[in-house]
Amino acid sequence: MPVGPPDSGDTITTASIESMHNTLRTLINGLGVSNLGRHSLGPQHTPTIVVGWGWKDLPAQETLTYDPLGGPPDDRVLEETTADVTGGSWKTLTGFTLDNAGAGWTLPPCKVLFFIHADLSLIEGQLGVETMVWLCPIIERDTGTTEVEVLWMRQHHVPERVLEKSALAAGLLPHETDEPYAFVGLLDRTGAGGNWTLDAIKLKAGISRSSGGATPKTEAFIDKGGIGFIAFYKDA
Repeated sequence: MPVGPPDSGDTITTASIESMHNTLRTLINGLGVSNLGRHSLGPQHTPTIVVGWGWKDLPAQETLTYDPLGGPPDDRVLEETTADVTGGSWKTLTGFTLDNAGAGWTLPPCKVLFFIHADLSLIEGQLGVETMVWLCPIIERDTGTTEVEVLWMRQHHVPERVLEKSALAAGLLPHETDEPYAFVGLLDRTGAGGNWTLDAIKLKAGISRSSGGATPKTEAFIDKGGIGFIAFYKDA
């Protein structure tokens, strides 16, 4: 489908050049998807659709603690609201913090597909106290704006169980769970007026209990996982 050259002796003008190319443009725009062959649109025709990405594996085990005996409250789930997740008592998991060594990523208007997987391996709590472990991803952008969607939230419920005598004597409830959790979400920044900054993608977590009295602390352990994102150019 070449551009037709002018006839011999014709005067080449701006209008004649535009006419040649407009004829070809009309033909191409009229093609249906089924008419496009393999390699019809390669990197020589279009820019790459990926404008940024990041990934890391969990470097070390993460521990969540609910300590009713005067310990820090930063691991406790007081409420399950957006405000509580972002600015409340939920703990930010260092191993699930992706921030490009603190520099973030400068991106054009685009869509950011993020993904997190975490494996909850063990919960130790007080006998007779039901426990829940909560996980929720957040995105920080443009130095001060936090994106969070509580529909992404996941929780793991540990009811009271019948235990061996050794566990009963210790008053603890060990619960080996090996429970994988996966998060996939999309941040749509195609409406940004220009370049913007993806500061960080993080996973926040906490523990809630049916009793907060003066009993031994509850702990949960996450020992496998990873966090990452891919940013795509906005739709045409």
